[in-house]
Amino acid sequence: MGLVRDFKRIDWNAGDMTGAFLDFDLDGRLDILIGSSDYPGTRAFLFHQKTDGTFEEVAITDGIDHPRSHGVAVADFDGDGDVDVALGHGTARCSGDPSCHPTAEVHMFRNEIGQGSNRLQIRLAGGPGSNRSAIGARVRVTAGGVTQTQEVGGGYGHFGIQHDLMLTFGLGASCDIDKVEVRWPDGALTTQTFANVRANYRILVTQGVADPEYQPLP
Repeated sequence: MGLVRDFKRIDWNAGDMTGAFLDFDLDGRLDILIGSSDYPGTRAFLFHQKTDGTFEEVAITDGIDHPRSHGVAVADFDGDGDVDVALGHGTARCSGDPSCHPTAEVHMFRNEIGQGSNRLQIRLAGGPGSNRSAIGARVRVTAGGVTQTQEVGGGYGHFGIQHDLMLTFGLGASCDIDKVEVRWPDGALTTQTFANVRANYRILVTQGVADPEYQPLP
């Protein structure tokens, strides 16, 4: 299933400019946030991934109500173990539209849903041959018979969007993690594997160090 919202529209105002993947309810399936643009009639759209791999839109009354959403960053801004959202708001094309905010401001949306599920947060520290932020590293987490993959990104897209360097993996009902695999961004693509990692912690994984450091989550 695609994410086209109006199949009849093909005009210049039907495109989207920014977006992000995030697991807002930490069920182990990535959801999609689209910060459409600052054109008239646009807003933020949040899509929840269902168990069959299709997506359903989250109503703005239950999710994010933000008109003319332009620019998005996702991170655990409040440090409680789930992913929050920051959205920009463009005014270049408002022309007195009352739906616009008065300034080109940023709005923060705090996640109040994710705390009910198990999760794991991973921060990487690169060593010799890698950059310190481990940008470009690939992390695979296997739990409950499911393997999830995320990469540490270094900014992309319109105006250089930068999401959290710390990776948040939703585990749903799974309390046990079978393994965590990190492929470092050095020339050899060095890989480290960690077994029996505990869920519901924030861990620091340093390249070349045998064991992760654990920090409690709220």
